[in-house]
Amino acid sequence: MAEDIGNIQTVAGVEILTTNQLCKYLGFSRTRLYTIRNTDPSFPSPFTFTGDKGDLKWKLEEVKEWALKKMESNHEE
Repeated sequence: MAEDIGNIQTVAGVEILTTNQLCKYLGFSRTRLYTIRNTDPSFPSPFTFTGDKGDLKWKLEEVKEWALKKMESNHEE
């Protein structure tokens, strides 16, 4: 969760990440994100306002919770 991810959009009081912001936030390439989305059922589901699959969004809070759980579970092993 390294670099600046730009301005985070807030909708109805919820912080929303675009795909590019999500990749920067987690330090993933788009390919890695695709792999995780398809292999880790605990990864937060994206949504879209427009129905356009190219315009996926994620709730920042859900992504944070997922990342923290991953860090904790890796720490316990």
